[in-house]
Amino acid sequence: MLTDLLFRLRSLLRRGTVEQELNEELREHLEHETQKYLDTGMSRSDAARRARLAMGGLEAVKEECRDARGTRPLEDFLADLRHAARILFRNPTFSLVALLSIGLAIGVNTAIFSLANAMLLKTLPLPEPNRLVFLNTVGEDGDLHAAPPYPCLERFRGASALSGMAAFDLDRMPVIIDGRAEKVLVQLASASYFDVLGVPAMLGRTFVTTDEHLDPPVAVLGYEFWQRRFGGTPDVLGRTITFKDRVLTVVGVTGPTFAGLLPGMAVDLTVPIIFAGAEALSARGRFGFEAVGRLANGAAQEQAEAELNPIFQAFMEETGASAGMRRTFSRMAVIPAGQGLGELREQVTQPLLLLAGIAGMVLLIACANVAILLVAQAAARRHEFATRVAIGASRERLVRQLLAESLLLGVIATCVGFLLARWLTATLLRFAPGPAPIALDLSLDHRVILFSAALCLATSLLFGLVPAVGTARVATYTDLKRRSTNALTKRLGLSPGTVLVIVQFTLSMVLLMTTALLVGTVASLRNVDAGFRPEGVTTFEVESLPVNASVEARVARWTMLVDRVAAVPGVQSATVSWLTPLSRRDRGVGIRVLGADPAVKRPGLVALNHVSAAYFETMRIPLRRGRTFTSRDDGSAGEVAIVSEAAARYYFGGADPVGQRIEIAKRVREIVGVVGDTKHQNLRDDIARFVYVPVLQPIDRLGSLFLAVRTRGEAAGVADAVRRELSSLGSDIVVGPATTMREQIDRTLVRERLMATLSLSFGVLGLTLGAIGLFGVMSSSVLRHRREIVVRMALGTTARSVRTRVLRESLFVAAIGIVFGVPLGVIGGRALSSLLFGVQPTSLPIIAGCIGILITVAAFAGYVPARRASRLNLASVLRAE
Repeated sequence: MLTDLLFRLRSLLRRGTVEQELNEELREHLEHETQKYLDTGMSRSDAARRARLAMGGLEAVKEECRDARGTRPLEDFLADLRHAARILFRNPTFSLVALLSIGLAIGVNTAIFSLANAMLLKTLPLPEPNRLVFLNTVGEDGDLHAAPPYPCLERFRGASALSGMAAFDLDRMPVIIDGRAEKVLVQLASASYFDVLGVPAMLGRTFVTTDEHLDPPVAVLGYEFWQRRFGGTPDVLGRTITFKDRVLTVVGVTGPTFAGLLPGMAVDLTVPIIFAGAEALSARGRFGFEAVGRLANGAAQEQAEAELNPIFQAFMEETGASAGMRRTFSRMAVIPAGQGLGELREQVTQPLLLLAGIAGMVLLIACANVAILLVAQAAARRHEFATRVAIGASRERLVRQLLAESLLLGVIATCVGFLLARWLTATLLRFAPGPAPIALDLSLDHRVILFSAALCLATSLLFGLVPAVGTARVATYTDLKRRSTNALTKRLGLSPGTVLVIVQFTLSMVLLMTTALLVGTVASLRNVDAGFRPEGVTTFEVESLPVNASVEARVARWTMLVDRVAAVPGVQSATVSWLTPLSRRDRGVGIRVLGADPAVKRPGLVALNHVSAAYFETMRIPLRRGRTFTSRDDGSAGEVAIVSEAAARYYFGGADPVGQRIEIAKRVREIVGVVGDTKHQNLRDDIARFVYVPVLQPIDRLGSLFLAVRTRGEAAGVADAVRRELSSLGSDIVVGPATTMREQIDRTLVRERLMATLSLSFGVLGLTLGAIGLFGVMSSSVLRHRREIVVRMALGTTARSVRTRVLRESLFVAAIGIVFGVPLGVIGGRALSSLLFGVQPTSLPIIAGCIGILITVAAFAGYVPARRASRLNLASVLRAE
């Protein structure tokens, strides 16, 4: 078998040498046969003739020998590919249009799949990721929550179902490197974290048990941060970083394949979990950490869950958790962790599925477009195909030839699309909000390669099947006599090209309606009254170091900062606050109304915000009753609060809350005002209940606040001046990038904007391909019926009538696509209802607008063929016939 295989490979790879050897062998056989006849007394010419007759003809023998090698099918296929390449080079315009159509569609689909693969399918590059699990709590409603408090996690360490367990937490925090403060993504982790995950250090070492005692304090760098901040220098070991007023020594760097357990976010710095603080580590009611464990050999998730849950229940009993806490955190859940935390996956799954569906429709439109071009090309080659059939070629051989051409076209288009996909994937990632780009492993793997190969094969069959079937039905005599006849058209009543254009316009209608709904959603969200006026407001996230500063020192620092910024030329007002509307920060607190009826229960939390005096003026949040804060609301005055209208209705009903007293965090405050409602986390949510307290009377430590500045003139110039003023306050002030409130709103709409932008791009692409397809079909129809057209014109039909007829045919084809596309678009819109806001799939203006666009495109696509038909010349057409 091996010898036979090597012989076949040699026949393919060294075809010239094998053919020469065959010729020499046959010549020797011919000479031997000739010599036999010479020995009988024949002349040389007679002997040679008898020898050739005896061998049956040299060419026939050669063909038999070639068939005996078993490589004929592959040789024929390679020959078909060579012929297909000649056909493509012979028609550069057709080849370029077809390659761009399919290449763009394949590139879009490959880019979407690459993102889906990185976010939804890939497992973390860790040893045995299927044994990694997250330890979460679950509420009675089935919602997943964070891990149990740290003291409970300590009890899990002895579980036999786990070979190891580690707690961790992620947040962007300030550090000081080389005397400069900056914010990085810091991970607090147990000493066992790297051992549990199986992550070795690429440089230096990871954590050991004694590191949790901070003697001395150490840190491990992430690979990307090491490259970005330290230039990838090996002498980074031993460098120092200041974090929470402690000097850390860098002891290691992780490898490039591991970025952390949260896909999309690369951890910059990992420090011992003791930096969370003794209070957080000993708190028996703090559900804020994440926990990851590795299952012991042979252990299952169910076994680990069954072992950990009784430990958790006993812990909750000991802490005396309230009934509400027991409902929220009712039991333990062991969740597979091989793909990391699911926060990013939950956000992108639905949009990615939608974009995959839209990209699939674009691919079908592109395949139909190329199929139309191939049908037109096949129609022009029918005389060639008929001639081949007449001289002995089988119809199956013709089909194989056309499919080989389609496959070659598909392979080249896939290569083009693959290059496009790399650029498009990087472009899509730039849509992500936040201070750092999304970090995803977009390297090639077997899934992307198999997907591209399957896409190549599927598209080649899709756009190559219709012309191949039409060629198989070629009528030899008819097509040799009259080149313009289309046998398939006669049988079906509609040409294959017309059917494909109907499919294109049907899909284009669905794409247009989907695009209109998504664009309408973005427009509706932008027009939502958020309760404040974002125009002219710029924000900075400001961190004040050191972290162990007293409350009084922090309050004095924030007061000085606001005063200095307010004096900058061009600043109309300035304020600091714990959060700004739509900043994605959140802080909940419980409220007790003093003097209220104890029988009336007001469950739930209210959003808490610390603000300085000019906050409501800067944000243009209207004052409804009472007053706002002033500089006199400091630590020496009675503690006060302001509530939003939603909070006032919830806690006081129709009564006036001004003057009422409430208890927040065991401190009594008097309500001095009521302000308008604002959106909190995003524009889709209902109005949140808010309570505001002065920065000068803080409840929390307020290490990080937002500085908001309302400017009189150009925001960019004022923002630079504000940044310079903040820098002059000292190196222990960490200032984030300037963000306008309009940009902050756009960040909350990143998912909607991404879907609307891409669907609009795909819709325009699909519509353009549909127009090209309709143009090609109508042009082919005019060419095919040119004799009939000129005869009618000779008998008195006007040019205007000819143009009208061709345009009517174009609009009729588009109308059929619209008839099929509108119901499909409505069904698709209803499937997207959870992504829509302020628009309905059955909206008549949207449907009418999409129909108008398609009709306009069809009219433009049909106008040029109609104009060409009206200018046909009788004498020229008859001479051509």
